[in-house]
Amino acid sequence: ALAPTAAFGAAVVFVLVVGATRYVSVGSMSAALALAPLVYATASSPPVVAVAMVVAMLVLLRHAPNMRQLRVGREQRLGDRKA
Repeated sequence: ALAPTAAFGAAVVFVLVVGATRYVSVGSMSAALALAPLVYATASSPPVVAVAMVVAMLVLLRHAPNMRQLRVGREQRLGDRKA
């Protein structure tokens, strides 16, 4: 891994957010948003920070349908049965 400390921090964010909300998508988006600042804070090189920012944007784009489902209250929570 290019930034193992930052990746671990993002994983912690994911676990905490999923534990608090039971939304895996919110955990994923939160971890993605936390990654670039964590990479920067751990003194990684500028190209690694740039890659982390691109990864965050891709994760957010990939979760656009989940964001719509969250807005209308139809996103499934972890442990919910499929409708």
